[in-house]
Amino acid sequence: MKAYRYIAYTTGGRRRSGTVVAETEADASRQLSAQDLFVAELSQTRGKPGSNKPNANPSSPSPFCKPATPLNLPCETDL
Repeated sequence: MKAYRYIAYTTGGRRRSGTVVAETEADASRQLSAQDLFVAELSQTRGKPGSNKPNANPSSPSPFCKPATPLNLPCETDL
């Protein structure tokens, strides 16, 4: 399965954007159409589905892994 980033519009003209997971671009478009969305842009992403960063590296520390205090206590990499 691949992740596709989209920009679409509702029947009321509101703009929606997000990511949908599908086998092909045509499948992704069908999924969005089934939700009564009119697709304006659709492109395959490079990162994992649901990731906001292209080429997300799962072995790198989490972006939320920052010291909350000046004590610099160790932080778990898998939250």
